[in-house]
Amino acid sequence: MDIRDKIIEDQARTIERLESEIQRLKHMLGLNSKNSSKPPSSDGLGKKNAISKSQIVKKAKLKKKKSKPNTLKQVSNPDLIISHEPNNCNNCGEGLSSIPSDKHEKRQVFDLPEVQRLIVSEHRLCRKICPCCSNKNYGKAPVYVTGHTQYGPNLGAVCIYFYNVHMLPYERIAEMIEALYGQRLSEQIIINYINEYGNISESYQDIIEENIRESELAHHDETGFRALGKLHWILTSGNELWSKYWISKKRGEVMKGLTNFMVRDCFKPYDSYNPEATTSLCNAHILRELDSIKDVSEWSRKMHKLLILLCMVKNRYLAKDCEIPINLQKIAIHRYEKIVRNTYHIINKNPPKTKTIEGKAFALLKRLITRKDDILRFLYHKIVPFTNNLAERDLRMMKVKQKISGCFRTLSGAKVFCSARGVIKSLVKQNAKILPTISESLKNGKINFPILATAAL
Repeated sequence: MDIRDKIIEDQARTIERLESEIQRLKHMLGLNSKNSSKPPSSDGLGKKNAISKSQIVKKAKLKKKKSKPNTLKQVSNPDLIISHEPNNCNNCGEGLSSIPSDKHEKRQVFDLPEVQRLIVSEHRLCRKICPCCSNKNYGKAPVYVTGHTQYGPNLGAVCIYFYNVHMLPYERIAEMIEALYGQRLSEQIIINYINEYGNISESYQDIIEENIRESELAHHDETGFRALGKLHWILTSGNELWSKYWISKKRGEVMKGLTNFMVRDCFKPYDSYNPEATTSLCNAHILRELDSIKDVSEWSRKMHKLLILLCMVKNRYLAKDCEIPINLQKIAIHRYEKIVRNTYHIINKNPPKTKTIEGKAFALLKRLITRKDDILRFLYHKIVPFTNNLAERDLRMMKVKQKISGCFRTLSGAKVFCSARGVIKSLVKQNAKILPTISESLKNGKINFPILATAAL
């Protein structure tokens, strides 16, 4: 081989490598929140609508049809009655102030009260001297009344609600309290309330975890979060009634020893730590991956259409509250296997390089084969959903928290937030009245979960 042939061969290899790199970069530019794990905020302001305008209108009409009417109705005992009496006759001008009205028309206005100041309650510990032994006896104040001056639990509940539910920072909470009640709080007062409720919530984490373990099905997920200037992970496990959050330096610090149905993504530690659990993989993740490689593989488009169709079948039979018939299950499995098996035999003869887009598509194809039962678990069991959206919804507000605060300054603050967030999320799922429940917890140091209270009865 002469020098010219060697140069041509080197150039061919370089061209091949550069073409592969260009293809990979084009693929990266085409990734968005619909075909990857990127957040919706990364799509930018110029993103296209995921569905057409006609579909949006159709969904809005369907939602309006299904929603319960929320029309205002008059009440029999209004808080305030304002009478408007005529002073003069509209016809002749005769005075009517001394004449009683014989009939009235009711018009009721539902509105917020005007901005109020804080109510100051004085607790007097009265002293009484015993006539027999002359001992001085003092009355006992409620447990939460400890200082000569202090803020009450109702105000604390509002601060905790703003912080843990709406993710407001301390400064904005103080501004909200001042705007609503005319009292400016220091940030330390707000932090004290948050820490107090977080410590109460910490003692209920085992109860929440126990209820998740005992349930038939649980959802699991994790997301990156910065604390102490370093990458940490907020993990969640939950079901329709309970949610638990915790923060860890390790992404694999998942809930271990589960034996129920697990709905999750393909994160490997779940396999090693929970070998006895029955896994169901999130098909929303699978659909996003299939969508990202549709330009380089024909089979991915077929599989994407099939999974969407199976999701519709699942929803149809779920609405009827029944299992998918066995014959439909067999047809779905046959079509699924036909797509992946035929494609695998063709590609496996000349497997692509790992780091290319074709290599990524081939890796997904192998996963669709090896994890077939876990991907199609929703077909076999009525309680198993198509996606892991419940856990993803539980974690979604963590990204809002990260955008507002950037990170947690201390690890203890992150743990307090996670404990309180899990308790509040569980209360929301159980349809509890959040503000009164938080206030009651600050008064007596206990959290009353409606589900546990009903079970005790």
